[in-house]
Amino acid sequence: MPPLISVTYQYLLDHYGPLLTMKHLAEVLHTSYGGLRMDIVRGNHPLAVGLASAQRRVGRRIYFDSGQVAALLDGVPAPVIVDSAAGKGVSRLSR
Repeated sequence: MPPLISVTYQYLLDHYGPLLTMKHLAEVLHTSYGGLRMDIVRGNHPLAVGLASAQRRVGRRIYFDSGQVAALLDGVPAPVIVDSAAGKGVSRLSR
């Protein structure tokens, strides 16, 4: 039996792939790029705090994990897994 995948996660995967750019995330949230960027930097909104933990850096570029974004939008808390190599908590969805 295949694992359960939310409709939101499936939509994000189909339209944007496993990682979203800031521009794509702003499009999904129906907000501007600058407004989203400032919300994440300031961290004054609960969704922005969750999005900050979904960030992935590839070089100088910032991407967001589709699974974590879908979990935030669906209101499902993503479990925190301790990364033993880094010694810090890494929030990931179980797949």
